[in-house]
Parts: sequence; C-alpha cells; structure tokens
Amino acid sequence: MTHPNNYVLSDKQVTALNRALEIAWHRLLQIGMMDEHCMTEARQILTQRIVNSTAEGEWDPWKLAREVLFHLWEVKLTGRPLVKVAPNRNKRVAARTRL
Repeated sequence: MTHPNNYVLSDKQVTALNRALEIAWHRLLQIGMMDEHCMTEARQILTQRIVNSTAEGEWDPWKLAREVLFHLWEVKLTGRPLVKVAPNRNKRVAARTRL
C-alpha cells in the first residue's frame, strides 16, 4: 500500500516546485514581510502549500508562487490553522442527541 503523501516527481516537476518556492520567497523578502523569527515557519508554510497545490494538479511556478503567497498572507492575518481540523465527533453526536 502506498502512502497518499508519497510522490514520484520528474526532474521537470522538481524544477517547477523549486522555481515556485524561489519566486514566492524572493517576493516575501522584497516586501519586508520576513524577519529572522518567522523565516522558518514561513518557509514550511510555503513548501507545504506548494506540495498540496501540485497534488491538486497545478504545476505552473508563477501560479503556484502567487497562490502560496496569498495562502501565507491569509494564514498570518487570520491566524487560522494550516490544517483543517475535523470537528470533534463526540460534539456532533451530542448535538444530534439534544435535537
């Protein structure tokens, strides 16, 4: 059984991923959004989002870079978690029993 997060990428795809990350990272440095305290976290957010977007079929480096920058901006401004948290199942069951 293959784990759903295991990917086999071609050289062209790896180049596209690296280029998207470079574009996004350069833009963050240009606008002064990064400081030494948040650089590691931002790089992780960008990388995770690029991988997720490519899994959904997007491979254009410029589109990926734009999308991950918007995602990082949204995460930083809204403070929402990076991973969607499923609602607690016990709470859903309790809510149904009250009805």
